[in-house]
Amino acid sequence: MDFEHDLAASVRAVLTPYLTEDQLNNFRVIPASQGYSGTVDFHCEFKVGSATTGLVLTLVTRPAEKQVLIPSIVVPQEMKHQGIGKKMIAAVYAVCNVKGYDLFIVDLVPSFFRRLKNRGARAMSDDVVQITTETKLD
Repeated sequence: MDFEHDLAASVRAVLTPYLTEDQLNNFRVIPASQGYSGTVDFHCEFKVGSATTGLVLTLVTRPAEKQVLIPSIVVPQEMKHQGIGKKMIAAVYAVCNVKGYDLFIVDLVPSFFRRLKNRGARAMSDDVVQITTETKLD
């Protein structure tokens, strides 16, 4: 299995308890046509009432540097406060750790930066943290 497939499988495993089979069938991995080179977007669209909503996780793989960046993680309002975002980060970190990649969350808003730093992430700059074994994502 290739690295992106492993990442997708780990994210899908996190989402399985929260989404119906129909919603999981809408889970797709889309190479981004813009932004960073090596970008992979994970999308899951589903209906909540009459509205279509979605979950988006963007990963940037940098094989030469052995790094993965997360510049975007969007959890719909209906799914917040269930730890899904942290679980997805933890799942991506687990794959990165096995493959020898470093994981960075980038372009952070100040409040999310503080929350991750308080959880033990290593601050790299004002809007970048590195996820490490010391980062508490549970």
